[in-house]
Amino acid sequence: MNTVASLIQPFFSWKQSPGKSFADSSVLKYRPLLEELAGWAGARDVEELTTALIEFEYLPLWVVRFNMRNAKAPSQNTVRLVHNALASFFDYCLRRGLIARNPMLAIQRPAYLVPMNDWLSPEEDEALARVVKTPLEEVIYGLGRLAGLRCAEITGLRPDDLALYDDLIHVHGTKSAESVRSVVVFPELADILGRWSRFQSDRRLEHARYLITSSQGRRLSNAYAWRCVKRIAARAGVRLYGRDGQERPLPVDAAGENVSRVTTHTLRRTYGADLLNRGVRIEVVSAQLGHASVKITEQAYAKLRTETQRQELLRLGTGFAFLVTALPSARAAERARRRAHQA
Repeated sequence: MNTVASLIQPFFSWKQSPGKSFADSSVLKYRPLLEELAGWAGARDVEELTTALIEFEYLPLWVVRFNMRNAKAPSQNTVRLVHNALASFFDYCLRRGLIARNPMLAIQRPAYLVPMNDWLSPEEDEALARVVKTPLEEVIYGLGRLAGLRCAEITGLRPDDLALYDDLIHVHGTKSAESVRSVVVFPELADILGRWSRFQSDRRLEHARYLITSSQGRRLSNAYAWRCVKRIAARAGVRLYGRDGQERPLPVDAAGENVSRVTTHTLRRTYGADLLNRGVRIEVVSAQLGHASVKITEQAYAKLRTETQRQELLRLGTGFAFLVTALPSARAAERARRRAHQA
């Protein structure tokens, strides 16, 4: 009997076999989705899981369960992730000859929606920077906001990944074309990492396997890193879902942790937006973020780049000095007034 549960680990072993570039971060995303499928499928053979069963029984049930866990409906991108995970798993089953066809091929996959404007405003950015943080919160915040690392990249860092003498962090297992990308460490982040190193030494965890650990020396979960960012944002009063009668942040999940719309990815996007606003070439920003192509960076920051370019060009004034004398005096005066206002 080839059940979903019995095939999950072989599937991941195949996806991460030599020659395949399946990132650890994708494993972390796919595993709970496949385990949930396994719980629903039970002892049924994968050959029994038809398109009709998945489309009309499993996926609607998954949406209901997601809503109950998160008190909101799944986004289009989350539904797309589920589709990708299941399609990839059944493709593996097809290649092994366990099924006659991939049942996900007949189910329409939602289009990917590029998140826009998910970066902090200057005021929000400053509020998060200034709020008091625990050592753990500070290092998670620093790696997200000052290095643009994904949540899974933060929790997966090892001490040997730091090359502070070269002002670099070597990030493994990313979505970029290369297996390793080197992220520049700014002085402010170097200070944070130095304080974290001393904190770990005081806890006698300087030889821990992972850079970011719990007090017992275990690798920090992505969910806990996510909660740390939420707590920082709540303390700073940034993007709260609401407040109760005693002015305390209102949670929107059963765990009481989701009190702000700010996430680890918000910090990552703010890092990218900050670099672009300071004139760093988009090719460099794309490489630092570990995007598979510059096109992804352009899509994610399209609106920001348009505004940045507009402001940069308007600083030139007319841009065509040889035509100024030919302009009617009234229009020339109006342009001069607008230039003075923008300055």
